[in-house]
Amino acid sequence: MLNSIKTNNVSDLSFTFPVRAVYAANSTANLTTLLEGVSGSTLTIWSGEDDKVNVTNLRSLLEKVKLSKTYIDVPEALLNEIHLDTISSASLSSLSWVTMGVMLLFTFIFRL
Repeated sequence: MLNSIKTNNVSDLSFTFPVRAVYAANSTANLTTLLEGVSGSTLTIWSGEDDKVNVTNLRSLLEKVKLSKTYIDVPEALLNEIHLDTISSASLSSLSWVTMGVMLLFTFIFRL
């Protein structure tokens, strides 16, 4: 991916790379390299309801790349397992807070 971005001379653009949580959890080195190679880029970590995600590895990734460079779109059960409030990295960006707020709002609405 990084080679394609550089070959096509688009490395000056900002990207968000959507990665399924189950794969992201096992790709810390590659994703870190990707984010470092494309300035201003972010990750969007997403997951399906039945995905079996290695939460320990996912937490390690989030600590490594910083929460401020990560948007998280996962089911509430996984979000609760991740315990974002205990991850020792930079604070959430305002857009990440908005994303989490919208997710929680929809979760609340659809449970009524």
